[in-house]
Amino acid sequence: MSLPDELILKYMELLTDISQTDIDNHKKEMKAGKNPRDTKIILAKEIVAQYYNNKIAEKEEKNFESLFSKKKVHDDIPVINLFDKLEKKDSYTVFEITSTAAELGGINDSSSVTKRKIKQGGVSINNQKITNPFEKINLTDDTIIKYGKINFFRHKSE
Repeated sequence: MSLPDELILKYMELLTDISQTDIDNHKKEMKAGKNPRDTKIILAKEIVAQYYNNKIAEKEEKNFESLFSKKKVHDDIPVINLFDKLEKKDSYTVFEITSTAAELGGINDSSSVTKRKIKQGGVSINNQKITNPFEKINLTDDTIIKYGKINFFRHKSE
């Protein structure tokens, strides 16, 4: 949803088959106070339907809603084994868990970027936002790590 609000209607016009009348109605609704996010969802669904089909567009809309609106974690998130990189011990810092999860997940952020994400509230472990990179956490199987807005990992040892 990183599309600036002022470009939503232009994208609708250029990238979809939505009628000009409908686009004008969306414009009026947005000026009247409708949340631009709702119009972005319509745009996204229309684009997905054009490139795939309506069934997939409906499914992805539900996935988006559950992930971002209802804060649910999907069952099909990538599974990683943090012990592939971490030595087993009683507890780990949030930074150790997060940086290792990101690395195993193919995210090549620097240590300073990872620490900044943690401090700014961009990291959650088991649905708990943690802002102290040096807070100690006990790592268990099925630990869910959220790194940034869209990167989720599930830790499973072996």
